[in-house]
Amino acid sequence: MDEAVRIIKKDANRIEDYNRQQLFDSADANGVFLGFYSSFTMAEKTRKGRNFGAGIKLIDEGKFYKSIIAEISNEVLTLKTTDSDQNKLSNIFGRFGENILGLNLQNQKIYREKFLKPQLMNSVSNHILR
Repeated sequence: MDEAVRIIKKDANRIEDYNRQQLFDSADANGVFLGFYSSFTMAEKTRKGRNFGAGIKLIDEGKFYKSIIAEISNEVLTLKTTDSDQNKLSNIFGRFGENILGLNLQNQKIYREKFLKPQLMNSVSNHILR
């Protein structure tokens, strides 16, 4: 288990990016679609040059996305935000819930198969072949 924790800690940036991409795809950790922007919001985003599509992505200036971090404590991975704007966070979590932070089952599987398992197998092979 220590080796898996070491690998996950090393891959923290990758895991954070998976969460960001998931939000950009308008989904939370349960795979729930976040909804669509109103026509007014779409017009404002277009005016600002930030129209990335009708699905809610929770990105405007990018501060919230940049604030997403992966932490491991007691062998449990948690995705959280370091954003200090409590009004913004209250609004976001109040509207979309805490599940906007975390990986959905599809992204968990992709990470496990593409990155975690190969690194664990490599580590085991290196340990056995010493």
